[in-house]
Amino acid sequence: MPQNQEKLRAILADLHAQLAEADQLNAEERAQLQAALDEIQTKLGEKKSPAHEPTLARRLGEQTRHFEESHPAIYGTLGSLIDVLGQMGI
Repeated sequence: MPQNQEKLRAILADLHAQLAEADQLNAEERAQLQAALDEIQTKLGEKKSPAHEPTLARRLGEQTRHFEESHPAIYGTLGSLIDVLGQMGI
């Protein structure tokens, strides 16, 4: 398994664990993160994103900036996830 995929799986597992323990996430925040995780799974099954679409990493970064202050641990994990997705071209 390529190194980036191993990193991605580890980060996703960490994020799922953090989300399971995060009591202060409201329903909208949980839904937003779940939608992002679902999209990541879909993109991983595809070969490449169309060139005219913004990358998933960029869109995820824009959508999750508000977590920086309210949920810094989750935001840090999302940052790692975004970095790996960017390295993978997703």
